[in-house]
Amino acid sequence: MSTALSQVVLRHPMLCCCIQDEDSNRPVYACRRSIDLDAHMQFLELTKERPLLRRLEELHDQPWTSQDKTPPWKVVILQGDAQVDEGSPSTMKLDIAFIFHHALADGLSGAAFHASLLEALQDASSVSSPSSLVQDKECTVRVDPNLTLGLPIEKLVKFNLSRSFLLKQVLQEYGPRFLFARKDNHFSGLDCEVSDRLPYVSRIRVLEVGETDVKLLLALCKSQSLSMTSLITASLVNSLSMALPDADAFVGATAYTLRRVSGTAFNVMGNETSGLETAYDGSILRNIRSLYAEGTDSSIMRALWEVAKLHEVGLKSELARCPNNNLVGLLPYVTDYHEFYRKKLGRKREHTFEVSNLGVVGPRGNPTGQWALERAIFAQGAAVVGAALALNCASVLGGSLNITITWQEHIVDEELVEKLVESMDFVLKKAAATGSTKDGDV
Repeated sequence: MSTALSQVVLRHPMLCCCIQDEDSNRPVYACRRSIDLDAHMQFLELTKERPLLRRLEELHDQPWTSQDKTPPWKVVILQGDAQVDEGSPSTMKLDIAFIFHHALADGLSGAAFHASLLEALQDASSVSSPSSLVQDKECTVRVDPNLTLGLPIEKLVKFNLSRSFLLKQVLQEYGPRFLFARKDNHFSGLDCEVSDRLPYVSRIRVLEVGETDVKLLLALCKSQSLSMTSLITASLVNSLSMALPDADAFVGATAYTLRRVSGTAFNVMGNETSGLETAYDGSILRNIRSLYAEGTDSSIMRALWEVAKLHEVGLKSELARCPNNNLVGLLPYVTDYHEFYRKKLGRKREHTFEVSNLGVVGPRGNPTGQWALERAIFAQGAAVVGAALALNCASVLGGSLNITITWQEHIVDEELVEKLVESMDFVLKKAAATGSTKDGDV
């Protein structure tokens, strides 16, 4: 694995960086002149007691220490007996997890990493067997002393902020809370708390949407001029509305990339993410519940598509004005990030949920070679001061779509998450069945 991984490290400068002075208000990236890949690789066994999701939860909970001079990322190779293909002894199946600090990279960077690793494995396998590639270790990568990092997003993009936008953000952050009652009546689980009062434990559940349903849903979204992100968001809002019948409102966040305005390629590692906030007030939730009460497939689908279209309108409007009045443009106004986040402790969470959709991970054509990507799972660790629930979506071309729900243990009930997975599965299957009808009416 180190043979291929060394090529990936040399291709992506961010993998050569550690973070210095992280506890200060002026942290910096420091480039390492050599990378010991043995320190970045880990081999774990999957067992009945410790299956893939449990292992991923554990990996998310391992902290990156600011005193460590090692770049904060690792590659974990996970394999169990169930992954051995008895019908083809020469075939090996692995789960390869790329774990990284968000300061190094965003979600699309994770996809770029896996695409680069797959390409490097294909090249290396032309001279070595797959099994020997997995086991090779103890490789040190010498980094080019002239290595340079790309510019930060605030240097690549001119963010124009209107006075009204700035005033709104200042009032939301520092103004009287009664001015923003909309944000105070939404469901957001337990308040933000320090780890000694609420232990930091990440939890993960996965909803897999099968290949056939993915194709039907994509075609249906295209016919309605909607994105898959809006459809997934709507399925969550509908499911939350029914699972929490007493909830008055939800506030959702949608992550999106700024690479389309910065010019940064999608196969480059970095951090260029912004977000859209969408409020779902009492009238929206009451409408969903009344449509579900009718009990017909058509009423359930109507509830789904009404929310999906509402979200799509907001998302298209946000992307159309980007980078004007963008939240990332506020970064220069935050002078003390530690205090900015510290004051959120003990307060209500700003968002009920956050949705991040990577889309297709891996090659877009018909890959050839000894290695292939069969599935993609994208997950985040628990957010201490973030949304109560995080949805992370990723798929492979022509394959299934995996939707993970992650949360901090005790912030929301595990029973609620199980209900959401079951309900979203039901709603998305209903929508896919609608897409398979002759007229495709929704």
